[in-house]
Amino acid sequence: MQGGDLVGTWCLIRSEQPWEESLEMTFHGDGRLTTCVRMGSQPRVVHVAYRIAGGTLFLDGGGEGQEERVVVSLEEGGRLLVMESGGRRTWLRRVSP
Repeated sequence: MQGGDLVGTWCLIRSEQPWEESLEMTFHGDGRLTTCVRMGSQPRVVHVAYRIAGGTLFLDGGGEGQEERVVVSLEEGGRLLVMESGGRRTWLRRVSP
């Protein structure tokens, strides 16, 4: 998998993460990721840098100095993104290229 495979906007279908009510992720072609999580009526928007190596998504940690690693795979011809972190999976559907 390459970074360009993820470029576009993805919306949450379901998650094994108990805190996610609404999640939208936009991967930009320049290596930026914009994530919007809505819990109740308050959205939280986070901007981080990302890169892909094989089936691993590396996130820069948002300035906290830590790099997060997430196992990712594409299914359904690239329309479904499966992310696994901490033994829990999240499924997102591509909504725009």
